[in-house]
Amino acid sequence: MKIKNKVFIFLTIIISITLPLYFFYKKRTTKEISFVFYAENSFENEVETAYKVIDNGIKKFEKTHPNIKIKYTTGILKEDYQSVINDMILKGNTPDVMLIASGDIHNYIRLETLEPLDDRFKKEDLIYSSALSTGMYNGKLYGLPFEINPMVMAINKDILLKCGISNIPNEYSVYEFYNYSRLVKNKGFHSSCEYRLENIVDAFTKRITNEQGTEGYIGSKSFVNAIKYMYNLNAIENIYSLSRDDFFNGKVAFMPMKYSRYSLYKKYPYNAKNYLDFNIGCLAMPNYDENTNNATLDSSLLCMSRFSDNKDLSYEFIEFLATDKEVQLDIFKYSAGVSTMPSVLASSELINLLKDKYGGNLEDDIGTLDYAILHSKSKPKFNTYKELISYLESEVKKIINESKDIDLSIKILQKNVDNIIGK
Repeated sequence: MKIKNKVFIFLTIIISITLPLYFFYKKRTTKEISFVFYAENSFENEVETAYKVIDNGIKKFEKTHPNIKIKYTTGILKEDYQSVINDMILKGNTPDVMLIASGDIHNYIRLETLEPLDDRFKKEDLIYSSALSTGMYNGKLYGLPFEINPMVMAINKDILLKCGISNIPNEYSVYEFYNYSRLVKNKGFHSSCEYRLENIVDAFTKRITNEQGTEGYIGSKSFVNAIKYMYNLNAIENIYSLSRDDFFNGKVAFMPMKYSRYSLYKKYPYNAKNYLDFNIGCLAMPNYDENTNNATLDSSLLCMSRFSDNKDLSYEFIEFLATDKEVQLDIFKYSAGVSTMPSVLASSELINLLKDKYGGNLEDDIGTLDYAILHSKSKPKFNTYKELISYLESEVKKIINESKDIDLSIKILQKNVDNIIGK
């Protein structure tokens, strides 16, 4: 009995000495990476499970990297996100890793907050080049795309079938779209809605300004051709007379929308509140020719602070989230966005996931998604871009509705645009 007590006392002493040493050693050897991301889905949809993609990714990364701890901050609304990050920067608490919307990245670059990733990223073949372009600025890569959101052309399959249109290939031109619209209208249906200046200019031009928004190309031949095309399309049916409600009520054949919104309607009956009383499908956006991409692409970007004390580990975490196949598959499972990896879209795992989760309702769209992403481009990155598009939309609407001289009107537009982008 005395021997047992001695052994017990001896073991207790050993544990009392070694356990604190173990935790002290673990604390000293564990590296901590701070990570900030917004609470909502990246693309403004009501997807309550979107956080699970990142949460699962963090757990998997920590499991394979036992000496790394991801300390993350979330719960920040997107509308407050930039001001919260700015406060962190001013207080010297810039997080190691940040999730940033592609449309906002230039603001952080101008503050010299972000570390370029060009010298580190060597896996260009794993990610769509169009997706990578959303993280580029002035020829440098500042963020790896975590998920993307391409523009697609949603279609009312029932109307098209009644018009004798059963199969439109992904590679169709704006002029073929014009012919489809005229056929639909001649059959007594509404052709399109929400097909606006930005969509058409994206198809006709490479850019309407340079990337930084310091030089406009409104007087270019391609922009003039885009406006003339809108004028002709409007002659079929007033392109401003119908709204998205008309499409969702089954009255319109074509409407551009972000894939994140389109997917919500495809997921019925699994998402019953987005019920539609017609068969919805999607196409890639129409193109002008093989030298211009069809549409722009939004993304959420994983970026690294240039002030980080753990740059190697922070980058390893960024690259893991952006290129791990399991994490990228989770985007389709929990979020409304799309994976950045061609191999994920081509995988049998994705087909099985869509069948199990949505009864295969999205399976037919995979080829369309792949084509749409391949033929997309990033938006110009400057603060007055939305103001510029809004102004152009308003002025072009006047040109069309009032039958103004297009060439003369565009010369006037060019002068006014120079004032907007020069702010």
